[in-house]
Amino acid sequence: MLVDTGAFIALADARDRLHAAAVETNARLGSASRMTTQAVVGETYAFLRYHLSAFAAHAWLDGVRRARDSRHLTVICTDLTDGDQAEAILLQFTDQALSYVDGLTLAVADRHDVGAIFAFDHHLALTGHRLLPVPVA
Repeated sequence: MLVDTGAFIALADARDRLHAAAVETNARLGSASRMTTQAVVGETYAFLRYHLSAFAAHAWLDGVRRARDSRHLTVICTDLTDGDQAEAILLQFTDQALSYVDGLTLAVADRHDVGAIFAFDHHLALTGHRLLPVPVA
């Protein structure tokens, strides 16, 4: 299970409109192993820092560290191959509103053959990956 920025934000912010869906999905995943990327960690931290507070961002980052230390979460460091693949994905889907982090997320999902992506961004299904929760049209 690869966790995207939107899922982390929705889990961290009780006021987020997707908070309940994120909490429910996270609970359904139980002890399933999760992974994310350093890029997603950075993007989530920045969002929480600038949209909530430094305290919220640091508390979330501490939770990431604890999850990583307990091996519940693997944080993947992307490399040049992932970057090249991300750029190829971005060029393939120029008609879509993908960020560079989205491209990296999809590249890592492909490289690690993930079962699903925990995300609320429907764009992350562009390369055929299953999203959880299932997006509502």
